[in-house]
Amino acid sequence: MKILLDNIIFSLQKTGGISVYWTELTRRLLSDGEFDYQCYEMKNATSNFFRATLEIDPEKIIQEKEFFAHLNRLFYVIKFTKEPYIFHSSYYRPLLTNRNACVVTTIHDFTPEIIESGWKKRGIAAQKYNSIKNSDLIICVSQNTKKDLLRLYPEFSKKRIEVIYNGVNEAYKPLNKNDFSIKDKFPEVNLPYCIFIGKRDGYKNFKFAVEYLATRKHLFLVIVGGGELSKSDLDLLNCKLPNRYTIRSFLSTEDLNLLYNFAEFLFYPSDYEGFGIPIIEAQKSGCPVIAQRTSSIEELIPDKNLLFTTLNFDSIEMVRSYIENNKEKIVYEGIENAKHYTWDKTYEQHKDLYCTLYHKKFD
Repeated sequence: MKILLDNIIFSLQKTGGISVYWTELTRRLLSDGEFDYQCYEMKNATSNFFRATLEIDPEKIIQEKEFFAHLNRLFYVIKFTKEPYIFHSSYYRPLLTNRNACVVTTIHDFTPEIIESGWKKRGIAAQKYNSIKNSDLIICVSQNTKKDLLRLYPEFSKKRIEVIYNGVNEAYKPLNKNDFSIKDKFPEVNLPYCIFIGKRDGYKNFKFAVEYLATRKHLFLVIVGGGELSKSDLDLLNCKLPNRYTIRSFLSTEDLNLLYNFAEFLFYPSDYEGFGIPIIEAQKSGCPVIAQRTSSIEELIPDKNLLFTTLNFDSIEMVRSYIENNKEKIVYEGIENAKHYTWDKTYEQHKDLYCTLYHKKFD
């Protein structure tokens, strides 16, 4: 079975959740003898951290003419062949012609449509809409993402829409804390601490997290990822948490696992998520999660006592009190819940859909 993978996401990101998803999917597909693959990508794709870990046969790469990644993303993928094949883009690009193709699109979230405004909202939303319109199969990464799709674009309700959850790296796991020291890897970190991971855009409620921690003098903050701190971020942190924070822009899986293991909790007050991979990473590492009860987050955290419904300090304190009194139970249930989310399972579900779609259209 032939499949064409559009690797545009590797030229749009250095790291990121979608890059993780696409890498894990691609890695398994490359070693699966049932697929005769080709990859459509730009030369700068290998600058992506995760793409650099993939061993793609150079003869299987269709080199895309390179202009500027954020301009290239607007172009159609061109593939002319008389042979049938599956086409799956990593980030919402349609084919110029799909006569002999089964087109698959993965929807990760509707952040631009729900949260953003202006040109960013209109541009990405239009691209996504066009991709969905020209697809034979739509994969959503959560039930909430599927619900958002049908609410925003009810005209696509008759298309085939399937939910396949993301996985999580098997390297995340509980450690014997007697064998490790957080100070060896992170000498600047003071115990106890909590983690804030990812982007710090408005809807992520980073400002609220910092202001809450300012009232809890004993807690240190470790910021992971999300790019360099902006001037406004630095001003906020230096005002509210002087000498009580650190940032690590990028961490290996092993180092992040270590941080999760020694953390009091992962603080995840985001207003909206399409999935929320850090939640499962933390659970798998034995780290409690404090998160807002919204969007897909509810699907990932079965214990609703860990979710707050109102963005205020009293709500957070109630959850923290619950964690202190039920730590062992919460850690155990989080580890058990995380077992449902593996990349092998995610890949097998994708493969089943590819095969079903292909045989239904071309047999």
